[in-house]
Amino acid sequence: MATASVTVTVHTEPYITAMTDLMGKLKANYAQTEFVTLYGNKLCGQTATASSPFGSRLGNCQIQLSDGSLAVLQYTSPMQINLMLPSVKAGAYTLKVIDWTAGTTTQDFPVAITALSPTL
Repeated sequence: MATASVTVTVHTEPYITAMTDLMGKLKANYAQTEFVTLYGNKLCGQTATASSPFGSRLGNCQIQLSDGSLAVLQYTSPMQINLMLPSVKAGAYTLKVIDWTAGTTTQDFPVAITALSPTL
């Protein structure tokens, strides 16, 4: 009889699992000021929806890029955040979610930002 080994990783800390465009597509590059969705676990302790104008803090959470710039937030929850990427120079960045209420921060999540990101 053959046996198999399975490894299960359980993240108890806040953790980003994926980022997609608003159509749910994973992409290699995202455009400056593009609306995207982050998925994960324990991202933001408070569920909140912003009214216009959107700001960089919602549900007492923020999304910060590695250059210090902040994303504009439209929706926050423990498992999903909708945001607009900041207008930054094209390049490779990381972003993280900061939950000021819980005092937690996710891991750095890599994102490539371009001037344009065509989608069909």
